[in-house]
Amino acid sequence: TPAVLLPVAARAVEAGGSVTLLLAQPYPLDALDPRLEIRVGSLPELAADFAPTADLVFIHTAQALHRPIARALASARPAVATGFARALLAPPMPCGTGACGACAVRTVRGWKPACTEGPFFNLADLET
Repeated sequence: TPAVLLPVAARAVEAGGSVTLLLAQPYPLDALDPRLEIRVGSLPELAADFAPTADLVFIHTAQALHRPIARALASARPAVATGFARALLAPPMPCGTGACGACAVRTVRGWKPACTEGPFFNLADLET
């Protein structure tokens, strides 16, 4: 569901940016800000289509799609700045301090607590 990214999209629109939501399946349009552009289809293909003109990419999808989307972005836009594509991860965060390790996310730099170092992570840094 795109609902978790709607606050990020709203802030971008309020700041004068243009926002395109890429959705894997239809979503009730009455629940979305009419200023958002909506595209529905294969997320890796849509990401590749929009990568050349996007300023930033935020994703919230199944972990299995992280790598295909990252590859599609890298293929469509080889000179990508660090942090260009960010993934929202929302594992359980019982302690909120990182002490319990329940929310640990596997990255290329080791395990990182989502509660203190997330919930957005550089897509290229995520291990699948």
